[in-house]
Amino acid sequence: MNPPLASIKFCMRNVVTLFVVLSLVAGCDKKTSEPSEVQQRPAPKAVEKIEEPQNPERPVLMPVAAWVNDDPIYELEVDKHVSELTTLYQNIRLPVSQQLKLAKRRQVLDRLIDQRIAKEVGTSAPNEDDVRTYYQQLTDANPVDRRARVSSIIMRADIPGDAQSIDTAQRRLRMLVSKAKTPSQFAALARIHSKGPTANLGGEIGWIRESDTIAASKAAIFGAKPNSATEVLKSPVGVQVFWVHEFEEDLSEAYVAIRPELEAMLRQRQMAEVKSRSVKDWRAKAKIKYAERYATPRNPQKDGGAPSRSTSPREAAQ
Repeated sequence: MNPPLASIKFCMRNVVTLFVVLSLVAGCDKKTSEPSEVQQRPAPKAVEKIEEPQNPERPVLMPVAAWVNDDPIYELEVDKHVSELTTLYQNIRLPVSQQLKLAKRRQVLDRLIDQRIAKEVGTSAPNEDDVRTYYQQLTDANPVDRRARVSSIIMRADIPGDAQSIDTAQRRLRMLVSKAKTPSQFAALARIHSKGPTANLGGEIGWIRESDTIAASKAAIFGAKPNSATEVLKSPVGVQVFWVHEFEEDLSEAYVAIRPELEAMLRQRQMAEVKSRSVKDWRAKAKIKYAERYATPRNPQKDGGAPSRSTSPREAAQ
């Protein structure tokens, strides 16, 4: 073989080999520089521990010392007053024994019960029955204004103002209404015989208030039974009869208008009564229940009795 030709072939093989090596190296670098799909996906975050927030409004069970009408007095209130008393004793250099603290706890509790009773009686709103009774006492009127739903038949006398003619019309209407046993029968008679403005409506008048009705009609209408006819009433021009469908109770407009003032006046009377009566009387009516640790008082007494007299610091020390 020609030596120069062999050298050229050798060089060519080396160039090809070098090119292949460089291509392989370039491909590896490209794969390394371009992250795969797995590498591109963000790594999942670590699960953080979420602490349950504390609820400041969550009710805290507190020991109860006593109940007044099912309203609790907590030991915390008693502790506060006993602590103030203890500080007072220490300031005047008097010994404070455990026995003295226990005795004072009961006295403090009884005083808190008295205050709670006086507060409840003095601030409670008067009930509806009391306000209505007070209204009747002041006005001599009924606060409840009844209403009635009525229909009517009106017949005119042949000679208006003539007593004999009116009596004749009354007998005729009384005989006519005696045939009506139901509201529909009364309405049918009203459409035929009534001379009133609601005759074409079967005599239907609607709801009327007792306070707005004249005396003669009031006694007949509100003295009748529901779903019945009244007696036949005379008038200067003729006669009239009512059919009472139903009754309904409603508060009078006069009572509703002044009710706030009446309640305020009753509250003032109630406060004056609280001041005039001793707490002992109110305790007798109140529902008082002591916690077990206070069940046997220092001075035994029935529930509702007056509390034992509070002693002064010097008396207690002696």
